[in-house]
Amino acid sequence: MPALPPRKVPDAWWLLAGPTTGIVVGSVLGAVVGFLTTPPDGVGPLVGDPVGSAVLGGVVGRTLGVLAGLVVGAVLMVVDGRDRPTSTARTRAAVVAALCCPAVLLLVASIARVELGGRDIAPLAVVTVAAAVAFAWVAGRAPDRA
Repeated sequence: MPALPPRKVPDAWWLLAGPTTGIVVGSVLGAVVGFLTTPPDGVGPLVGDPVGSAVLGGVVGRTLGVLAGLVVGAVLMVVDGRDRPTSTARTRAAVVAALCCPAVLLLVASIARVELGGRDIAPLAVVTVAAAVAFAWVAGRAPDRA
């Protein structure tokens, strides 16, 4: 009877690292976008209040970031084992984050019935790049990485 190959054990570290990374990146991006897109005039509670807009953007970004980070962490838990070298793990984490984060944001937008236009491509591109860079950085800091 031939010997079976060793079974790959999922790396549960990503279930903590994914949402944590999502919270940090989502809060920062949300606060920056909220600050930069504050309407100078008009009607509403946040008009002319860049600090309030930054706080609200940070809260929304944190909420969406933890959802996206949970999805990325769950996928990386299965796909990326600790036996991989750091260079491979970083590339894999960047690709998974670049694919999953915009998909989660589009899914949330479709569930909330938010109409997306041509202007919404730039924020998705920023989220894609930021998530890929952040998760690649985190993958290199994973404990017990070869």
